[in-house]
Amino acid sequence: MRSAHRLVAATHIVAWSIPCLWALSYLLPPLDGDVAAILDFAVRMVAGEQLYVDLFDVNPPLIFWLNLPAAWIAEQLALGPAVVFVVSVLGLQAASLVLCRAPTARLFDLERPFLRTVLPLVAAFVLLVLPTHNFGQREHLLTCFALPYLALAAVRLEGQAVTVREAAVRGAFAAVGFLIKPYFLLVPVAIEAVLLLRLGWRAWLRRPEPWLIVGLGALYLLTALVCHPSYFTEVVPLARRYYLASGVTASLERVFGEPERWLALVAMTPLVAWGMTARRPAALRVAALFTLAAAGSALIQGKGWPYHLLPFWQGCVMVVTFAAAAALRGAAAGAQPNCERARLAATVVFAAVVGTFAIEHPPWRDRLDYPGSFAGRLEALLARDAQGGRVLWLTDATYPKYPTVLYGRIRPASRFMELWLIDGLYQAAEGAPDRPRMRAPAQMSDDERHLFDAVGASLERTRPTLVLVASAAAELGVAVGQFDYLAYFLRHPSFAREWRHYSQVADIEGTRVFRCLDGAETMAGPGRRDAKLAQYSAGN
Repeated sequence: MRSAHRLVAATHIVAWSIPCLWALSYLLPPLDGDVAAILDFAVRMVAGEQLYVDLFDVNPPLIFWLNLPAAWIAEQLALGPAVVFVVSVLGLQAASLVLCRAPTARLFDLERPFLRTVLPLVAAFVLLVLPTHNFGQREHLLTCFALPYLALAAVRLEGQAVTVREAAVRGAFAAVGFLIKPYFLLVPVAIEAVLLLRLGWRAWLRRPEPWLIVGLGALYLLTALVCHPSYFTEVVPLARRYYLASGVTASLERVFGEPERWLALVAMTPLVAWGMTARRPAALRVAALFTLAAAGSALIQGKGWPYHLLPFWQGCVMVVTFAAAAALRGAAAGAQPNCERARLAATVVFAAVVGTFAIEHPPWRDRLDYPGSFAGRLEALLARDAQGGRVLWLTDATYPKYPTVLYGRIRPASRFMELWLIDGLYQAAEGAPDRPRMRAPAQMSDDERHLFDAVGASLERTRPTLVLVASAAAELGVAVGQFDYLAYFLRHPSFAREWRHYSQVADIEGTRVFRCLDGAETMAGPGRRDAKLAQYSAGN
């Protein structure tokens, strides 16, 4: 008996060490491109730039506000913003797990030793392991904030009493996550609808959670209107015209069109449907509702980007866990559970699942490959030749611009995170096989002219040390020569006037690098510049 207890304890320690070690890997570069881009905007806000005035992006302000503490701490302590951010997110995950502990311990299902052992491990897997390169994404933060609220909802569905204090803390905590994107509000809408049916409207109205979510949402909206009015007058209309997805069929194809996605959707649909209709266990029902809402959020966004589906995958893991526990409980009905064997089985199953996941998605792969990767090579170049200076990067993508500029301590010269608007402005017309060619400045719409003038004037205004130009053909999927970012902006008088001070010094995997030369180098002619190019390329 004593040796069995030691074996269980040892396997438990090994099982917990996996997500803990996995968490430490996030401290090493690279950070996800979108995550790094938002953090870089927060760094620039701490430096004095104004959101939606000096900085332009379609994301609502809350996610930038949430990044401000990490950016400020990094500034005060002279630390890397990415490291401080990762530590902050890990702290948030720890807080989420702590807030989950009390309500989950009261669930009827946790009377069984298997689920009591495996559930905390599954929560750690969902928060720490499953995100992989999507660590710190807005969808990842949604699940961090939502889990304690979901656990409390399961307790309420079981008919158990909940104190006002624990409900208020978890409701306010969850509200922050739900307000990061408007699509995330599908989660509380689904959960609250079921709670309303279960409790009745009188008991439902006496709960603090819905009032806190609505109240904090109203406060957030009012604060955003006062602090960032241009977001509602300029950014939102622009996003509606060029960014938001349209068409249910197109969204479904983009989000679930890949084989592994639609196969998972087909496999999970009956399980989620059963979980939503089952009265016991309540935790399964809540997990099914979260999964359904997460799928709806991804479909409304309609882009099909991997991180949009992260809450869906996290919900699937929770649904499968509770469904498996329910099946085991049914199979072992009437039998006296053996606690030691159940705990051992739970930890062994968890270790096997995570081990298989690690083989498919090794946490060290991106970290080891980063120095020699496209972004890693560009980061070394920027850190050496432009650290502390400004860089203008003409690209439609966040990667590799981010996290390169963040790790290289570079100040972007443009107010735009990337040139996503060009992709929206030059969409192929319905029925046309190709995108239109570059419009002449006189033919541009007001939206395009604003982008053209803002980026065109930024070169002369900021005099960046380096200008990097990505391949428009590769990013936009057009023929070589049909569209070129540099040729596009060289038609701007200010940009063209300043461009005589720049010369190409490198070409790294299709990204051209131009350096601001001094007067002597500019006047030296092509021979001197060619020698400079050879010298520079030899160092890369």
